[in-house]
Amino acid sequence: MVREVFISYANEDVKIAEDACKYLEQKNITCWIAPRDITPGREYGEAIIDAIENSKALLLIFSEYSNESPHVLREVERAVSKKVPVIAYRISNTTPCKSMEYFLLSNQWLNATDKDNHYEELYSSIIEILGKEEKDEKEEERADDNIVPVKDNKKKSYPLLGTILIFASCLLIFLSVLFIYNNKNKGQVAMGGTDQDIETPIASGGHDNTDTEYIEPTRDSETDREHDNREQKQEDEQNNNKSESGKEDPDSEEQSGKSDTQKEEPSEAQNQRPSVIDKVSVGDYIEFGAYEPQGYSSENADRDIIWLVIDINKEKNQLLLLSHKILDMKPYDVAESGVFDKDSEGNSYDRTIKDTYLFEQMIEFRGNSDWEKSNIRTWLNSDAARVTYKDREPIEKGTDEYENSYELEAGFLHGFTDKEKAMLCEREIITTLNGLEAQKEDKKAFSTDSDSIADTYDFSIYGTKTTKDKVFLLSLEEVQKYLYNNNLIIFAEPTQSAMDSDDSSYYFNSKYWPWSLRTPNGASAHEILAISAGISNTGDFRYYYAPACGLGIRPAITISLEQISFEGEGSKENPFIIAE
Repeated sequence: MVREVFISYANEDVKIAEDACKYLEQKNITCWIAPRDITPGREYGEAIIDAIENSKALLLIFSEYSNESPHVLREVERAVSKKVPVIAYRISNTTPCKSMEYFLLSNQWLNATDKDNHYEELYSSIIEILGKEEKDEKEEERADDNIVPVKDNKKKSYPLLGTILIFASCLLIFLSVLFIYNNKNKGQVAMGGTDQDIETPIASGGHDNTDTEYIEPTRDSETDREHDNREQKQEDEQNNNKSESGKEDPDSEEQSGKSDTQKEEPSEAQNQRPSVIDKVSVGDYIEFGAYEPQGYSSENADRDIIWLVIDINKEKNQLLLLSHKILDMKPYDVAESGVFDKDSEGNSYDRTIKDTYLFEQMIEFRGNSDWEKSNIRTWLNSDAARVTYKDREPIEKGTDEYENSYELEAGFLHGFTDKEKAMLCEREIITTLNGLEAQKEDKKAFSTDSDSIADTYDFSIYGTKTTKDKVFLLSLEEVQKYLYNNNLIIFAEPTQSAMDSDDSSYYFNSKYWPWSLRTPNGASAHEILAISAGISNTGDFRYYYAPACGLGIRPAITISLEQISFEGEGSKENPFIIAE
């Protein structure tokens, strides 16, 4: 349902937000507020975006909490980008952060930091915005319809006479046009004649046997013959040139037309490339491949994978896809010793001396965050019934909760058809170095105190490693580039089968679910980044141990569109599928 005002607030200010909503709705101003207006079963982020775009104003409950909330900032940013007016309702004397100040620079502020809640002033401001928009819409309708009121006394006094005059004028114009037309064509063609009828009597010097008067033109026979000969000679030369250049035979109009059609119309293969890729847009959905978490059969209801299109490469005729939902929960890597928090000699991890451990020791205790050597990379790119791991094979004792979701699991690509696997493209993957690899190469490693996707990170200054993969996890840089910058939903929920197969405590009673990135924490050799808003009251992402067994997996792939066609609409309800 479309509402007039979207209310944006931090969780700590929910009481004030609900009070403002109640007051405005008593004044017949319809409001959208979460979580009240989110339809059960619908994605939280998607509902937020739709509500903002369909609102006429956004009411920001501005406080020290909303000022620090990345979710509130994104809501304000979305409103500004969609030209939805923002009213900042200040309830605390907090200085806006730079990002918030930038988006609210030209918007309206109301100060409610004293005892009075200023709801009347708020109501008046909203009414002014809504009233202005309604007036503008009416003016645009009048401009589009070109409505110009004209006072016509004659029409009012003499409606019958006016009608007769209009009819007579139209008839006179019609007769005049008909007379001019007949005179212009007089002596050239009989009524109902064709182009051939025009040319035949003139070329033969004959007469037209109609009532129309025919005036035969006078001709100087010698001069006319020379003129005709020159024209014929020029025509013959042009035809000879066409024949010599390999063009169609000028004597056959039918052949000429067919040849032109063949040249102008591209072949079916040429038509296929642009038609398929032009049908797809960033944000569309594609059904492609199948996956079953450990312990599930082919009867699983959500076995078919739905992907989100996050980038389109028309030059290479390729699509970059990210799984729409979290497909499973798996550790990135396991402790290299084989037992979490123990080294290869059986010594337990000692927190009191943690700063003295070397990177190599921490990898023994808590796994390796190096993408190239990780268990998750090996598994994602395998189609084998039993995966062969290059590094330490994942075992349950090597995870932080002693749960092994790899134990009975075939490779991720095992459920893909041969045709689907043939469509997968190997992609060069650039990943920042973890602490150990950066130390070896004397390069700078990526590390940050921020937890916001909205921040700007200069990844070009960090050491990187390049691998070639068909299936991979996104990096923090790619999340910014493909999701955040395209206003796509960053947070995802798991499939039901993924939830049912998970034995960890990570997803229990959680509003958001963490999913792994391949970007390591450069300050260590055993931590990776994961999208995790809502987990432990953190921001958009945080660091996790590589052996964390409950981290969600959202694979990304690149597919080629060569020699295929799609069916469907590309929507979530009716995604594109590859035609048989």
